[in-house]
Amino acid sequence: RTVIACGHPNGCERTCCINKIHWTTDPPPSRRHRRRRRVASTMSHIARTDKDEFQPSSNQDRWRLTPQDITSLRKAANARGRGLVAAGVVTPPDALCRVPLTTTDECAEPGVSADDEAKLLRWYEKQIPLLVGRTGDVKAPRRLRRNRKVAATATILVKRFYLSHSILEREPLAHTLAAVFLAAKTEDEFVSAGELAAAVVESSDEVQRLAFRASKAEQAILSGVGYDLRVAHPHLSLIHNSEPTRPY
Repeated sequence: RTVIACGHPNGCERTCCINKIHWTTDPPPSRRHRRRRRVASTMSHIARTDKDEFQPSSNQDRWRLTPQDITSLRKAANARGRGLVAAGVVTPPDALCRVPLTTTDECAEPGVSADDEAKLLRWYEKQIPLLVGRTGDVKAPRRLRRNRKVAATATILVKRFYLSHSILEREPLAHTLAAVFLAAKTEDEFVSAGELAAAVVESSDEVQRLAFRASKAEQAILSGVGYDLRVAHPHLSLIHNSEPTRPY
């Protein structure tokens, strides 16, 4: 800003006159105002960046689904799973991403419903943060210390995968661990399949078998989500926006 000597009469009580300085534009902001402007600028930059990254991404094109779309996808996957069970198929077909839904599958065979599957999957999804979270917990001494983004990404991958597949054809335990295994690599927080298995089971033989199943399920997860590993997490924007205002 440009300053000039104050030319106001001596009786003026303005601060700029008392200091013998007159600002040609607005007075300089106080320290509090400067901090507020800096925080607002940072928050707007973060919001603008998240929006710019989200709009052209596959999260916008493929994975923004209405509740009706999700229900239809789950019912179609459940129908395919019941059909495979009724036919006595032991080896499931290759994993495919069926989002968005193009055909409606129906099956008259009785069995586990799509709602039952959704309830069971929610339980598995709730176990993911308990498995890979950083927070200490005496009830989970074998917890893997990884960034919370790993748990968030793995949860989304599980949700995406089981929109196109049924737990009747793809076992949830191995595929949930495979989603964590894949999410850890995606978020640069690598964890081996052996470590994941050892955090779930205790016997060395069981660890080896579960690690093998999880490693084998990794390719199924990749195919089942259409090799779409980019995930936009809503909670990250909230964290970024709150960090500049935290007291130091």
